[in-house]
Amino acid sequence: DNLRRLARGLHPSILDDLGLGLALARYATDYAKSHGITVNLEAEGLDSSRLPPPVEIALYRIVQEALTNVARHAAAKTVRIALTRQPLGVHMVVEDDGCGFDVETTLRTSNTSGHLGLYGMRERAMLLGGSVTIESGRGKGTTVSVRIPLEGKASVRADNEGRKRHIPKVLDRPERVSRAISHGGEFGRRPSPPVR
Repeated sequence: DNLRRLARGLHPSILDDLGLGLALARYATDYAKSHGITVNLEAEGLDSSRLPPPVEIALYRIVQEALTNVARHAAAKTVRIALTRQPLGVHMVVEDDGCGFDVETTLRTSNTSGHLGLYGMRERAMLLGGSVTIESGRGKGTTVSVRIPLEGKASVRADNEGRKRHIPKVLDRPERVSRAISHGGEFGRRPSPPVR
């Protein structure tokens, strides 16, 4: 049993069986039942063809980590997951209506405060040439924005030396503390900020 759980942890078989959209829907349903938190999932552009397996795994794991953080720290009632496949990549937003947190302070103390998951999300996206941006503030909820390009960058690249990177822009919300926690370029058009 332990070996089977470990294997599922490394590569969720549900992704092979159902694809990312349905896998996230099932995970969201189970999560809502377990934690009493409403999860609204919106997926666009996933019907025509499957995403590359490394991208599906990365996005699935990022959602898991983000929702784990919500259950542990946010005291939220509702979570929204919006996943959009665009011509040049995938954009995913996970946002909650919880208590929020000070992003700068949490990132500075993550090694000792148990918030290593924030860096785990960043690393998963960076390995695919993508980026993760986190916005939050006390009493303002939290938004995790993930961008992963698809053209020629869907496989894991061990050597990223020499690539020019820049800090991705964050959504313009002056009332919220925000910080980009990974490097990587944006692609395609920039979607409108999610409406609360």
